[in-house]
Amino acid sequence: LLCGHIDAAHGHRMYDRVKAIMAHRAVLRWELLAETGALIAFWVVCYSYHGCFKAICYQMSVYVISSYCFSFFTQVSHLQEECFIDPKKLEELSFAKRQVASSMDFAADSPFWGHISGGLNTQAIHHCFPSVSAMHLRALYPKFRQVCKKHGVQLKEASSLGSFVWGFIQFAN
Repeated sequence: LLCGHIDAAHGHRMYDRVKAIMAHRAVLRWELLAETGALIAFWVVCYSYHGCFKAICYQMSVYVISSYCFSFFTQVSHLQEECFIDPKKLEELSFAKRQVASSMDFAADSPFWGHISGGLNTQAIHHCFPSVSAMHLRALYPKFRQVCKKHGVQLKEASSLGSFVWGFIQFAN
C-alpha cells in the first residue's frame, strides 16, 4: 500500500524516504532552517511595525484559530453515532480495523478540505498510518478504500461537510 508508487515529479518511488529517515532529515534541513528564518523574520517585522504586545496578540490569534480548527476536525471525526461500536465486538477487531471503525471521514478526495483540515478529513487512514505525512493521505486514499473493501471493513465517509457536522450534532443531542 505505501511503497511502489512512482512520483511523477521526481521519478522515484514515493515513501522510500521514510525507510531512511536520517537521510530524509538531512534533505529537509535547509527547508526547516528556511521556515525557522521566516518565523523569526515575521516576528521582527511584527515587532517593528506593531510593537511587542500587538505582535504577540497577532501570533496568538493564529494559534487560537488553528486550535479551534484542529479541535473541530478531530472531535467531529470521532463523535459520531456510527463510530461507537459494542465493546465486545471491538475487542475482536485488529488494530487497523478498530481505527477505521472509530473514524468518520469526509471529502477525502478534496484538495481544498485536505488543506484546510490539515489532512484531518481522512482520520481513518491517518490513524492506521500515523507516520505518513498528511500531504500524502489524499493520494493514498483510493488504494485505502480498495484495501478496506477487500478485507470487508466498512469505511465511514460523510458525503459532505454538512452531513459530517449533522452527524455530530445528532450524536451530541
